[in-house]
Amino acid sequence: MEFTPDFAARFLRRYLLGREYEVGLPIEAKEYALLMSWFTGRPALVDELEAILQKRAAAHFVSPGPILFDEHVLELTVALYQLLFAFHASVQQGRVSRARLEALCRDVMLLLERMEPPTARHEILRNHLILEPFLRSFRLDTTVRFSRRAIRFYGQPVHLNWFARRRPHTDEQSSVDLAAQAFDGPLAPAMRLLLSRSPLSKWLYVHRLFGHFQLETNENVLEERDACRLICNRWLELGSEQCLPSLGECCFSMRPTDGSRESRVALARMLLNHALSAAYWRPERHLPRVFDETASPKLTLYQPMHRSQSYTTSEDLQKSQRLLFLRRAWGAVLLLLRQSERLAVPEWDRQSETVKRLTEQLEATPGALVAANEMQNAVALLMS
Repeated sequence: MEFTPDFAARFLRRYLLGREYEVGLPIEAKEYALLMSWFTGRPALVDELEAILQKRAAAHFVSPGPILFDEHVLELTVALYQLLFAFHASVQQGRVSRARLEALCRDVMLLLERMEPPTARHEILRNHLILEPFLRSFRLDTTVRFSRRAIRFYGQPVHLNWFARRRPHTDEQSSVDLAAQAFDGPLAPAMRLLLSRSPLSKWLYVHRLFGHFQLETNENVLEERDACRLICNRWLELGSEQCLPSLGECCFSMRPTDGSRESRVALARMLLNHALSAAYWRPERHLPRVFDETASPKLTLYQPMHRSQSYTTSEDLQKSQRLLFLRRAWGAVLLLLRQSERLAVPEWDRQSETVKRLTEQLEATPGALVAANEMQNAVALLMS
């Protein structure tokens, strides 16, 4: 019988299939060397993993080309597996020191820094297929409540001794969004670096990265036609209420050193393109009631937001901040519509009924004019 490391047998296949998977302790140096030695022998499992990736790739691109499970893919999955230790039960229970987590973060960053950001079409899609299941992952926790105490099981099956099982208790289950908590704690720098190695995932799951969406120096993923088509279709399916808050926060918090001029202009074009596409294809929902004060939460609506803040302090605060930056994103759209010629928008598009209707609707909304004033500096930086 062929030897298969625990990492490959218990994690890789189930993770890439999008099924429930198990995360154990981080891979040590000896185990990593054994894993690489196993991989160089081209085991049968590698062919199965390539078939899984190829099938998933066909659902993203029209002609994805061959997706190979090579050494770079294995290193990327190992880095992801190491970072998933942040959600392990031993970490949640406080049995792992912060120093150990910081050392793990440094090791993973060294591994990721050896990898160049993807540039070729198949590399962009391949890295996205590796990271996408993580961005859709949840951990199912169970809290067992007794009369005077409670026991929480972090993603583990409930194990109670005979005495505890006979006592009256109730079970409560809750799901933890891994992507929402991945950027807090000692492993956050490595998580951000991992996300930069999969730019397509960042743009497709912009709604899951509120407060953590950042531009890279080279956003070459937006130069790939199939990738742009996939991103635009995903954003239309999600709707403006889901996509625009992250883009608005990114624009408002942007510094002159963030990204490059090309990447900032690309962000402006994607923002304007989504607004016009939504206005054309979804006219009944392209401009939601975001400026209706009677339907808006009142809690700290205009409280300034900084990247150093925690974005998951409370559900109400999160909703109010998302609404704030949703409004600011529409304000940025209004400013971009007024200077669309600088984004090389063709003349016949600038004179279209969709552009005129959306511009008139935004200019007739007082809240949109206020948001546009708040975004003047941000849009000036985008266009600089």
